[in-house]
Amino acid sequence: MVTVWRSLLEMNGGEDLHSGASLTKAATTLAVLHRYDLNQRFQTKISRTGEIENGVLKGDLIIEGGMDLLLMPAQRSPLGICWSLEGIKRIAGNLVVLFPHQAALPEPDQLGTVLREGMNAGLWSAETLRHYQQHLAQAPKPSVEIAGSIQPFGNPLSIPTEMMVHQSPTVLEMVKYMNLHSSNDLAEALTADMGGMGGVSGKHFSRCRVCPLMKFSYKMVRVREANRMTPRAAVGIFMAIQNRLSSLNLDLKDAFPMSGTDIGTLEDRNIPKGAVVKTGTLWNVSALAGYIPTEKRGGFGLPL
Repeated sequence: MVTVWRSLLEMNGGEDLHSGASLTKAATTLAVLHRYDLNQRFQTKISRTGEIENGVLKGDLIIEGGMDLLLMPAQRSPLGICWSLEGIKRIAGNLVVLFPHQAALPEPDQLGTVLREGMNAGLWSAETLRHYQQHLAQAPKPSVEIAGSIQPFGNPLSIPTEMMVHQSPTVLEMVKYMNLHSSNDLAEALTADMGGMGGVSGKHFSRCRVCPLMKFSYKMVRVREANRMTPRAAVGIFMAIQNRLSSLNLDLKDAFPMSGTDIGTLEDRNIPKGAVVKTGTLWNVSALAGYIPTEKRGGFGLPL
């Protein structure tokens, strides 16, 4: 199926449902654009029990919130860097985590683990190292050790002392990050914050007139073959996103990766420079949808 953005040029199976893999994040993006103020930031309250002596917190570190700290690898390291610059090298107690949407995630018990990892470069995974190199290469590497275990949030034995309130990147920046790195966890958490799958495919889509015209079937946000859409729906969702962004003096490249400019999922792919697209990949699925500019004929909408 090929469109000159607003006019259909060619269609082959454009009304047939296919597995869209991560193209479902375009649907999440559309819902987010209508649900939130795009300059909104999520807050994370960071507290401690115990005193800090000679670079050691002799108590627990408590994280309440953490939409970005827990789900965006590039945001975990700055927290550790912050503690290192403040002279904190070691947490003698436990890491206590309260994340409001952890039930929506497939591995909620890993939230504390990834945060511990992000605060200590000696524990970094290959993914965390890659995110550091892409987003924070000029910053010092953190080295904060957490001696205790990871605990779910409960009633602390002593009254916590608030250390800081961390502000996440803006919602728009988080959406761009979600699409740039095809983050399933971030898509899951945003969907949960909007009220679940009904919040993605319900009232927000009805505003954009996508539902009556185009077919899609989402069983869950996380990438599965059961998440299906038609090529026509894929282009329609991108058009609706562009309409919403245009009304805010923004463009598709503010929410999706642009070939030749951005890193992430478009690296090492032979995609025309300047194309703004979302990829969708499973072991047996390869999908692509978005906007490809041309010099003579304007922009093309192209789902594959």
